[in-house]
Amino acid sequence: MEPGFGQEFAAHVAAGFGPLVVLLGQDRADEPDDGGAVGEDADHVGAVPGLLVQPSPRIVRSDLPPDLPGEGGEGKQVVLGGVQVVAALGNLASRASRTWGIWAFTAPVPGLPLLGAGRGSVGVSGSRHDRGMSDPIVEGLVLRTAARHGVPGPVAQELLAGSRPCLHLVAFQDLTLAQQEVARPAARTGGLPSLPDGVDRPDGRAPLVLTVDCAALPREALDIALPSDGSLLFFTQIEYEPESSVVLHVPAGVRTTERSATYELGGEPEQIRVYQPDVLYPVPGLTVSPDWRDSPATSAFLDSGPDRDDILDVFEDTVRRAAAGGASHGVAVQLGGFSSPWQSAPDEGDLVLLAQMHGQSIDPDVYTQTLIVGTHEDIAGRRYEALEFEQQV
Repeated sequence: MEPGFGQEFAAHVAAGFGPLVVLLGQDRADEPDDGGAVGEDADHVGAVPGLLVQPSPRIVRSDLPPDLPGEGGEGKQVVLGGVQVVAALGNLASRASRTWGIWAFTAPVPGLPLLGAGRGSVGVSGSRHDRGMSDPIVEGLVLRTAARHGVPGPVAQELLAGSRPCLHLVAFQDLTLAQQEVARPAARTGGLPSLPDGVDRPDGRAPLVLTVDCAALPREALDIALPSDGSLLFFTQIEYEPESSVVLHVPAGVRTTERSATYELGGEPEQIRVYQPDVLYPVPGLTVSPDWRDSPATSAFLDSGPDRDDILDVFEDTVRRAAAGGASHGVAVQLGGFSSPWQSAPDEGDLVLLAQMHGQSIDPDVYTQTLIVGTHEDIAGRRYEALEFEQQV
Protein backbone atom coordinates (compact mmCIF):
# COMPACT_ATOMS: atom_id res chain seq x y z
CA MET A 1 0.00 0.00 0.00
CA GLU A 2 1.24 3.49 -0.77
CA PRO A 3 2.41 5.09 2.51
CA GLY A 4 -0.10 7.55 3.87
CA PHE A 5 -2.62 7.12 1.05
CA GLY A 6 -5.22 5.18 3.01
CA GLN A 7 -4.87 7.30 6.12
CA GLU A 8 -5.26 10.53 4.17
CA PHE A 9 -8.15 9.16 2.11
CA ALA A 10 -9.99 7.87 5.17
CA ALA A 11 -9.40 11.08 7.10
CA HIS A 12 -10.89 13.03 4.24
CA VAL A 13 -14.08 11.01 3.70
CA ALA A 14 -14.84 9.31 7.02
CA ALA A 15 -16.84 10.81 9.85
CA GLY A 16 -17.06 9.54 13.45
CA PHE A 17 -19.05 6.36 13.76
CA GLY A 18 -22.00 6.16 16.09
CA PRO A 19 -22.99 3.23 18.30
CA LEU A 20 -24.30 0.05 16.74
CA VAL A 21 -28.05 -0.39 16.89
CA VAL A 22 -28.57 -3.97 18.01
CA LEU A 23 -32.15 -5.04 17.46
CA LEU A 24 -33.22 -7.60 20.04
CA GLY A 25 -36.51 -8.89 21.58
CA GLN A 26 -39.00 -11.78 21.30
CA ASP A 27 -42.38 -12.34 19.64
CA ARG A 28 -44.32 -14.66 17.34
CA ALA A 29 -44.35 -13.81 13.63
CA ASP A 30 -47.59 -15.63 12.80
CA GLU A 31 -49.85 -13.95 15.37
CA PRO A 32 -52.38 -11.48 13.95
CA ASP A 33 -51.45 -8.84 16.53
CA ASP A 34 -47.74 -9.56 16.23
CA GLY A 35 -45.59 -7.00 17.92
CA GLY A 36 -48.24 -5.43 20.12
CA ALA A 37 -47.31 -3.63 23.32
CA VAL A 38 -45.85 -6.00 25.88
CA GLY A 39 -46.27 -4.99 29.50
CA GLU A 40 -46.50 -1.28 28.65
CA ASP A 41 -49.17 1.28 27.87
CA ALA A 42 -50.03 1.40 24.17
CA ASP A 43 -49.37 5.12 24.05
CA HIS A 44 -45.81 4.78 25.36
CA VAL A 45 -43.44 5.36 22.49
CA GLY A 46 -39.79 5.66 23.37
CA ALA A 47 -36.39 4.23 22.88
CA VAL A 48 -35.91 0.53 23.36
CA PRO A 49 -33.30 -0.28 26.00
CA GLY A 50 -29.95 -0.51 24.25
CA LEU A 51 -31.02 1.72 21.36
CA LEU A 52 -29.64 5.23 21.57
CA VAL A 53 -32.50 6.77 19.62
CA GLN A 54 -35.18 9.41 20.00
CA PRO A 55 -38.94 8.90 19.58
CA SER A 56 -40.29 9.23 16.04
CA PRO A 57 -43.99 9.84 15.33
CA ARG A 58 -44.41 7.78 12.18
CA ILE A 59 -43.65 4.30 10.87
CA VAL A 60 -44.56 2.65 7.61
CA ARG A 61 -45.37 -1.01 7.12
CA SER A 62 -45.97 -3.18 4.09
CA ASP A 63 -49.44 -4.42 3.26
CA LEU A 64 -50.39 -7.97 2.41
CA PRO A 65 -49.24 -9.31 -0.97
CA PRO A 66 -51.37 -8.47 -4.01
CA ASP A 67 -53.26 -11.20 -5.83
CA LEU A 68 -51.14 -10.83 -8.96
CA PRO A 69 -47.49 -9.90 -9.43
CA GLY A 70 -47.12 -6.25 -10.29
CA GLU A 71 -50.29 -5.14 -8.53
CA GLY A 72 -49.87 -2.89 -5.52
CA GLY A 73 -51.86 -3.50 -2.39
CA GLU A 74 -54.15 -0.85 -1.02
CA GLY A 75 -52.60 1.51 1.51
CA LYS A 76 -54.04 1.36 5.01
CA GLN A 77 -53.73 3.67 7.95
CA VAL A 78 -54.16 2.78 11.59
CA VAL A 79 -53.08 4.42 14.81
CA LEU A 80 -51.42 2.31 17.47
CA GLY A 81 -50.93 4.12 20.72
CA GLY A 82 -50.20 7.44 19.06
CA VAL A 83 -47.90 5.89 16.44
CA GLN A 84 -49.20 6.30 12.92
CA VAL A 85 -48.71 3.10 10.95
CA VAL A 86 -49.04 3.65 7.21
CA ALA A 87 -49.21 0.54 5.05
CA ALA A 88 -47.98 0.50 1.49
CA LEU A 89 -47.11 -2.36 -0.85
CA GLY A 90 -44.69 -2.02 -3.69
CA ASN A 91 -44.84 -3.83 -7.01
CA LEU A 92 -42.83 -6.94 -7.61
CA ALA A 93 -39.80 -6.10 -9.70
CA SER A 94 -38.85 -8.39 -12.55
CA ARG A 95 -35.30 -8.82 -13.75
CA ALA A 96 -33.55 -11.88 -15.22
CA SER A 97 -33.94 -15.38 -13.86
CA ARG A 98 -32.48 -14.73 -10.41
CA THR A 99 -33.95 -11.35 -9.54
CA TRP A 100 -36.76 -10.95 -7.04
CA GLY A 101 -39.09 -8.18 -6.03
CA ILE A 102 -38.69 -6.37 -2.77
CA TRP A 103 -41.35 -5.15 -0.41
CA ALA A 104 -40.30 -2.32 1.80
CA PHE A 105 -41.00 -0.71 5.10
CA THR A 106 -39.84 2.87 4.98
CA ALA A 107 -40.52 5.70 7.36
CA PRO A 108 -39.25 9.18 6.57
CA VAL A 109 -39.51 11.30 9.69
CA PRO A 110 -41.65 14.39 9.03
CA GLY A 111 -39.50 17.45 8.52
CA LEU A 112 -36.29 15.44 8.06
CA PRO A 113 -34.80 16.05 4.60
CA LEU A 114 -33.59 13.05 2.66
CA LEU A 115 -29.85 12.74 2.73
CA GLY A 116 -28.34 13.95 -0.49
CA ALA A 117 -31.53 15.51 -1.82
CA GLY A 118 -30.58 18.33 -4.12
CA ARG A 119 -26.87 17.51 -4.04
CA GLY A 120 -25.06 17.63 -7.33
CA SER A 121 -23.54 14.22 -6.74
CA VAL A 122 -26.90 12.47 -6.57
CA GLY A 123 -28.67 11.81 -9.85
CA VAL A 124 -29.37 9.17 -12.43
CA SER A 125 -26.34 7.48 -13.87
CA GLY A 126 -26.58 6.84 -17.59
CA SER A 127 -23.78 4.26 -17.59
CA ARG A 128 -21.09 2.73 -15.44
CA HIS A 129 -18.72 5.48 -16.64
CA ASP A 130 -20.43 8.81 -16.20
CA ARG A 131 -19.92 9.39 -12.49
CA GLY A 132 -16.41 9.24 -11.06
CA MET A 133 -14.46 10.61 -8.12
CA SER A 134 -13.91 14.33 -8.66
CA ASP A 135 -12.64 15.29 -5.20
CA PRO A 136 -9.31 17.13 -5.53
CA ILE A 137 -7.69 15.37 -2.55
CA VAL A 138 -8.60 11.91 -3.83
CA GLU A 139 -7.52 12.96 -7.31
CA GLY A 140 -4.11 14.09 -6.06
CA LEU A 141 -3.56 10.86 -4.17
CA VAL A 142 -4.46 8.72 -7.19
CA LEU A 143 -2.22 10.78 -9.48
CA ARG A 144 0.73 10.38 -7.12
CA THR A 145 0.12 6.64 -6.95
CA ALA A 146 0.01 6.53 -10.75
CA ALA A 147 3.34 8.34 -11.00
CA ARG A 148 4.97 5.80 -8.67
CA HIS A 149 3.79 2.95 -10.89
CA GLY A 150 4.66 4.47 -14.24
CA VAL A 151 1.04 5.14 -15.17
CA PRO A 152 0.46 8.34 -17.20
CA GLY A 153 -1.68 11.08 -15.67
CA PRO A 154 -4.42 10.86 -18.34
CA VAL A 155 -4.81 7.13 -17.56
CA ALA A 156 -5.16 7.89 -13.86
CA GLN A 157 -7.78 10.51 -14.70
CA GLU A 158 -9.75 7.92 -16.64
CA LEU A 159 -9.63 5.58 -13.64
CA LEU A 160 -11.02 8.39 -11.50
CA ALA A 161 -13.72 9.10 -14.07
CA GLY A 162 -14.69 5.41 -13.96
CA SER A 163 -14.73 5.11 -10.17
CA ARG A 164 -17.25 5.49 -7.37
CA PRO A 165 -16.87 5.55 -3.57
CA CYS A 166 -18.22 2.79 -1.36
CA LEU A 167 -18.27 1.58 2.22
CA HIS A 168 -16.96 -1.86 3.13
CA LEU A 169 -18.50 -3.44 6.23
CA VAL A 170 -15.85 -5.76 7.62
CA ALA A 171 -15.20 -7.86 10.70
CA PHE A 172 -12.95 -6.48 13.41
CA GLN A 173 -10.13 -8.89 12.61
CA ASP A 174 -10.07 -7.62 9.01
CA LEU A 175 -9.18 -4.08 10.13
CA THR A 176 -5.59 -2.94 10.45
CA LEU A 177 -4.22 -2.44 13.96
CA ALA A 178 -4.47 1.33 13.51
CA GLN A 179 -8.11 1.03 12.38
CA GLN A 180 -8.96 -1.26 15.28
CA GLU A 181 -7.87 1.41 17.76
CA VAL A 182 -10.54 3.85 16.56
CA ALA A 183 -13.14 1.47 15.10
CA ARG A 184 -16.78 1.86 16.01
CA PRO A 185 -19.39 -0.66 14.80
CA ALA A 186 -22.03 0.18 12.22
CA ALA A 187 -23.73 -3.10 11.33
CA ARG A 188 -24.52 -6.64 12.43
CA THR A 189 -25.01 -9.82 10.49
CA GLY A 190 -27.70 -12.33 11.35
CA GLY A 191 -29.54 -12.43 14.64
CA LEU A 192 -33.23 -11.86 15.23
CA PRO A 193 -35.07 -8.79 13.87
CA SER A 194 -36.67 -6.15 16.05
CA LEU A 195 -39.67 -4.53 14.39
CA PRO A 196 -41.99 -1.70 15.41
CA ASP A 197 -44.96 -2.72 17.49
CA GLY A 198 -47.83 -3.73 15.25
CA VAL A 199 -45.59 -4.50 12.28
CA ASP A 200 -45.35 -8.15 11.31
CA ARG A 201 -42.27 -10.00 10.19
CA PRO A 202 -42.15 -9.80 6.36
CA ASP A 203 -43.96 -12.49 4.41
CA GLY A 204 -41.87 -15.23 2.87
CA ARG A 205 -40.07 -16.19 6.12
CA ALA A 206 -36.73 -14.95 4.76
CA PRO A 207 -34.07 -14.75 7.48
CA LEU A 208 -32.51 -11.51 8.63
CA VAL A 209 -29.01 -11.34 7.15
CA LEU A 210 -27.91 -7.77 7.88
CA THR A 211 -28.81 -4.82 10.12
CA VAL A 212 -27.16 -1.45 9.40
CA ASP A 213 -27.10 1.43 11.89
CA CYS A 214 -27.56 4.36 9.50
CA ALA A 215 -26.44 7.00 12.00
CA ALA A 216 -23.12 5.18 12.45
CA LEU A 217 -22.23 5.27 8.75
CA PRO A 218 -19.90 7.93 7.34
CA ARG A 219 -22.49 8.72 4.69
CA GLU A 220 -20.40 11.47 3.08
CA ALA A 221 -18.18 8.63 1.89
CA LEU A 222 -21.02 7.52 -0.42
CA ASP A 223 -22.69 8.96 -3.51
CA ILE A 224 -26.01 7.26 -2.73
CA ALA A 225 -28.40 8.77 -0.20
CA LEU A 226 -29.10 6.56 2.81
CA PRO A 227 -31.31 7.45 5.79
CA SER A 228 -29.58 9.60 8.38
CA ASP A 229 -30.95 7.63 11.32
CA GLY A 230 -32.62 4.39 12.26
CA SER A 231 -31.73 0.96 10.92
CA LEU A 232 -31.85 -0.78 7.57
CA LEU A 233 -32.81 -4.45 7.84
CA PHE A 234 -32.09 -6.85 4.98
CA PHE A 235 -34.11 -10.08 4.75
CA THR A 236 -33.23 -12.67 2.10
CA GLN A 237 -32.22 -16.26 1.55
CA ILE A 238 -28.51 -16.60 0.81
CA GLU A 239 -28.24 -20.38 0.64
CA TYR A 240 -30.69 -20.92 -2.23
CA GLU A 241 -32.90 -18.89 -4.53
CA PRO A 242 -35.36 -16.96 -2.35
CA GLU A 243 -39.02 -16.46 -3.11
CA SER A 244 -38.93 -12.89 -1.84
CA SER A 245 -36.41 -10.45 -0.39
CA VAL A 246 -37.10 -7.39 1.73
CA VAL A 247 -35.38 -4.19 2.81
CA LEU A 248 -36.89 -2.43 5.83
CA HIS A 249 -36.12 0.96 7.34
CA VAL A 250 -36.96 1.27 11.04
CA PRO A 251 -36.64 4.93 12.12
CA ALA A 252 -34.87 5.95 15.29
CA GLY A 253 -37.13 6.32 18.32
CA VAL A 254 -39.79 3.79 17.36
CA ARG A 255 -40.44 1.19 20.02
CA THR A 256 -39.53 -2.24 18.70
CA THR A 257 -39.92 -5.84 19.80
CA GLU A 258 -37.68 -8.73 18.87
CA ARG A 259 -39.46 -11.35 16.78
CA SER A 260 -39.12 -15.08 17.27
CA ALA A 261 -37.75 -17.38 14.60
CA THR A 262 -40.45 -19.99 15.28
CA TYR A 263 -43.86 -20.15 13.66
CA GLU A 264 -46.58 -22.70 12.97
CA LEU A 265 -47.32 -24.20 9.57
CA GLY A 266 -50.19 -26.68 9.33
CA GLY A 267 -50.21 -27.03 13.08
CA GLU A 268 -46.52 -27.97 13.17
CA PRO A 269 -43.74 -25.76 14.56
CA GLU A 270 -41.31 -24.37 11.98
CA GLN A 271 -38.05 -22.49 12.39
CA ILE A 272 -36.72 -19.58 10.35
CA ARG A 273 -32.97 -19.70 9.76
CA VAL A 274 -31.06 -17.52 12.25
CA TYR A 275 -27.48 -16.64 11.34
CA GLN A 276 -24.78 -16.05 13.90
CA PRO A 277 -24.69 -12.34 14.86
CA ASP A 278 -21.35 -10.72 14.08
CA VAL A 279 -20.47 -7.03 14.35
CA LEU A 280 -19.20 -5.21 11.25
CA TYR A 281 -17.19 -1.99 10.98
CA PRO A 282 -17.33 0.59 8.16
CA VAL A 283 -14.28 1.26 5.99
CA PRO A 284 -14.46 3.87 3.18
CA GLY A 285 -13.28 2.50 -0.15
CA LEU A 286 -13.14 3.11 -3.86
CA THR A 287 -14.51 0.92 -6.65
CA VAL A 288 -13.65 1.04 -10.33
CA SER A 289 -15.86 0.31 -13.31
CA PRO A 290 -14.72 -2.84 -15.15
CA ASP A 291 -14.98 -0.83 -18.39
CA TRP A 292 -12.58 1.96 -17.48
CA ARG A 293 -9.74 0.41 -19.46
CA ASP A 294 -11.73 0.92 -22.67
CA SER A 295 -11.22 4.69 -22.30
CA PRO A 296 -8.99 6.32 -24.98
CA ALA A 297 -5.83 7.12 -23.00
CA THR A 298 -5.94 3.80 -21.17
CA SER A 299 -6.48 1.84 -24.40
CA ALA A 300 -3.50 3.62 -25.97
CA PHE A 301 -1.37 2.85 -22.91
CA LEU A 302 -2.31 -0.83 -23.08
CA ASP A 303 -1.32 -0.94 -26.77
CA SER A 304 2.09 0.57 -26.03
CA GLY A 305 3.70 -2.50 -24.45
CA PRO A 306 3.15 -6.14 -23.48
CA ASP A 307 3.44 -5.47 -19.74
CA ARG A 308 0.87 -2.69 -19.57
CA ASP A 309 -1.97 -4.91 -18.35
CA ASP A 310 0.16 -6.04 -15.41
CA ILE A 311 1.11 -2.44 -14.61
CA LEU A 312 -2.55 -1.39 -14.55
CA ASP A 313 -3.47 -4.42 -12.42
CA VAL A 314 -0.93 -3.42 -9.78
CA PHE A 315 -1.91 0.26 -10.00
CA GLU A 316 -5.64 -0.45 -9.62
CA ASP A 317 -5.15 -2.91 -6.77
CA THR A 318 -2.85 -0.47 -4.96
CA VAL A 319 -5.40 2.33 -5.25
CA ARG A 320 -8.21 0.16 -3.92
CA ARG A 321 -6.16 -1.26 -1.05
CA ALA A 322 -4.93 2.19 -0.12
CA ALA A 323 -8.42 3.67 -0.25
CA ALA A 324 -9.50 1.08 2.34
CA GLY A 325 -6.51 1.93 4.52
CA GLY A 326 -5.16 -1.61 4.25
CA ALA A 327 -8.29 -3.32 5.59
CA SER A 328 -9.14 -6.72 4.13
CA HIS A 329 -12.48 -6.57 2.31
CA GLY A 330 -12.41 -9.41 -0.21
CA VAL A 331 -15.23 -11.25 1.57
CA ALA A 332 -17.42 -8.56 3.09
CA VAL A 333 -20.55 -6.45 2.73
CA GLN A 334 -20.30 -3.42 0.44
CA LEU A 335 -22.61 -0.41 0.40
CA GLY A 336 -22.61 1.74 -2.73
CA GLY A 337 -19.95 1.87 -5.41
CA PHE A 338 -19.68 -0.46 -8.38
CA SER A 339 -20.55 -4.11 -7.93
CA SER A 340 -18.00 -6.90 -8.22
CA PRO A 341 -20.24 -9.52 -9.82
CA TRP A 342 -19.40 -13.13 -10.52
CA GLN A 343 -21.68 -13.00 -13.55
CA SER A 344 -23.21 -10.04 -15.38
CA ALA A 345 -23.34 -6.75 -13.46
CA PRO A 346 -26.86 -5.76 -12.32
CA ASP A 347 -25.87 -2.10 -11.81
CA GLU A 348 -26.21 -1.02 -15.44
CA GLY A 349 -27.98 1.93 -17.02
CA ASP A 350 -29.92 3.86 -14.38
CA LEU A 351 -29.42 1.21 -11.71
CA VAL A 352 -26.75 1.65 -9.03
CA LEU A 353 -25.63 -0.65 -6.25
CA LEU A 354 -27.18 -0.29 -2.82
CA ALA A 355 -25.52 -3.33 -1.28
CA GLN A 356 -23.50 -6.40 -2.17
CA MET A 357 -23.27 -9.23 0.35
CA HIS A 358 -20.91 -12.17 0.05
CA GLY A 359 -22.57 -15.23 1.54
CA GLN A 360 -19.42 -16.03 3.52
CA SER A 361 -19.68 -12.68 5.30
CA ILE A 362 -22.97 -13.97 6.77
CA ASP A 363 -22.14 -17.68 7.00
CA PRO A 364 -18.64 -19.02 6.20
CA ASP A 365 -20.15 -22.08 4.50
CA VAL A 366 -22.31 -20.15 2.01
CA TYR A 367 -20.71 -19.42 -1.38
CA THR A 368 -23.14 -17.00 -2.99
CA GLN A 369 -23.37 -13.27 -3.32
CA THR A 370 -26.46 -11.09 -3.24
CA LEU A 371 -26.55 -7.79 -5.11
CA ILE A 372 -29.22 -5.14 -4.45
CA VAL A 373 -29.70 -2.35 -6.99
CA GLY A 374 -32.03 0.59 -7.65
CA THR A 375 -32.03 4.06 -9.10
CA HIS A 376 -30.50 6.98 -7.22
CA GLU A 377 -33.96 8.53 -6.92
CA ASP A 378 -35.58 5.41 -5.47
CA ILE A 379 -32.77 4.90 -2.97
CA ALA A 380 -32.82 8.56 -1.92
CA GLY A 381 -36.62 8.54 -1.72
CA ARG A 382 -36.59 5.33 0.35
CA ARG A 383 -38.75 3.63 -2.24
CA TYR A 384 -37.23 0.29 -1.37
CA GLU A 385 -40.14 -1.55 -3.00
CA ALA A 386 -38.57 -0.55 -6.34
CA LEU A 387 -35.22 -2.17 -5.58
CA GLU A 388 -34.13 -5.42 -7.18
CA PHE A 389 -32.26 -8.35 -5.64
CA GLU A 390 -30.04 -10.68 -7.64
CA GLN A 391 -28.28 -13.74 -6.29
CA GLN A 392 -25.19 -15.07 -8.05
CA VAL A 393 -23.41 -18.39 -7.47
